[in-house]
Amino acid sequence: MGAYHETLDLLRLRDRPTAIFASMHIGAVSAIHAIRDSGLRVPGDVAVIGIGNHAEGLITRPPLTTVGPLTQDFSAMVELLFSRLRGEAQGEGRVRQIEYRLILRGSA
Repeated sequence: MGAYHETLDLLRLRDRPTAIFASMHIGAVSAIHAIRDSGLRVPGDVAVIGIGNHAEGLITRPPLTTVGPLTQDFSAMVELLFSRLRGEAQGEGRVRQIEYRLILRGSA
């Protein structure tokens, strides 16, 4: 609920924002609800972008534009963790990179 109330506070400013970039996906979803509850339009009055590409972003109205992985498949990272826990992975840590992309939907 914090992001919802913070968005309401931003919308009360004389020079309210025309866009919100939320660092957490749930914050972006909350911002969309706050904007709509204030009688404003997304993205017409305030555009919203989140990070994470979680499923909730698909069911918001409008669907959330996001930056994140195309899928939520983290099985390679989980296997690395379990390998280390089993004592199979020795030495230096390994780095796995996940490609993030801008996924354009209706909120921006």
